Amino acid sequence: MASCAVCRHPIARRADVCVQDTEVIHRGCAGGATVRQKLEHELAESMRTAEQLTRAALLAQELAASRLRQLSSAVAGRAADNTDNAREQRELLRRARDAESTARRMEAERDAARRELALYQATAAPQPQPERDERDASEVRFSLLEIDRS
Repeated sequence: MASCAVCRHPIARRADVCVQDTEVIHRGCAGGATVRQKLEHELAESMRTAEQLTRAALLAQELAASRLRQLSSAVAGRAADNTDNAREQRELLRRARDAESTARRMEAERDAARRELALYQATAAPQPQPERDERDASEVRFSLLEIDRS
């Protein structure tokens, strides 16, 4: 079955057609233009549509690439932040361990000082002094004489 060279629809029996060059066209499709002009117009429309689709695809690709760069930058920023946070956490942990060892060392020094103080207090405790006799020498002589008599 034959089809119109312009609209590509089948040509039915007894349809109003015309022949231009080697092409068969509906009279309504011809509209005074030649088949070549119609085909050129159709080709130009197809080219414009293809260009628009290509531009849209390129724009979408550029947009996706831009979004990918943004995400990559954000991930790199987060990775740097995480690296900084990890470094800070390690520094805080080191400081805490240093503080803990300093506290242990100070506690050991305090305990040693307490032991030394206790030892000093034990050895430096005043020895009980014998009671001093507050009597006069003559009183002492007389008391000794009394002891001898008894």
